[in-house]
Amino acid sequence: MNIETLLPRSPTTDGPGGIWRWRDILPLPDSIVPVSLGEGNTPLLRSRAHPDLTLFIKDETRNPTGSHKDRPLALAAGDAVATGARVMAVVSAGSTGLSNAAYAARAGLASVAIMEAGAPDSRVAPLAA
Repeated sequence: MNIETLLPRSPTTDGPGGIWRWRDILPLPDSIVPVSLGEGNTPLLRSRAHPDLTLFIKDETRNPTGSHKDRPLALAAGDAVATGARVMAVVSAGSTGLSNAAYAARAGLASVAIMEAGAPDSRVAPLAA
C-alpha cells in the first residue's frame, strides 16, 4: 500500500521537497517560509526483528543532523522567519539543540540551547566570542 492513497490530497512536486512537499496538507499558516536542509524522504524499512508482523520503521537517522527532530525544527525555522524572529531557542542537552543550531543557521538566525545545571561537560560547548 502506498501512503499517498490514504491521504486526502497528493504531495506537491514543486518547491524544496522533503517535508515541504506535504505543506498543503499540514496545518501550517500560509505565511510560513520553507527552510530546508533536505530533511524528510527518509526510507521506510521493513523490520526483520519480527518477521511474523508487517512492521515498518522510519529511518530518521538519514536526516541532515541524524535526528527525527529535523522535521519539526525545519517547520519552526520557517515560522521564525515568517514572524520576524531573530533567535531560535530550545531547552536541550542533545539532538534538539544540534538540530536547532543547524536550522537556525540555515534560516540566518541565532540559536540558543538552554541546558539544566549539571549537564555533562561533553555536551557543553564553550560560548563563541
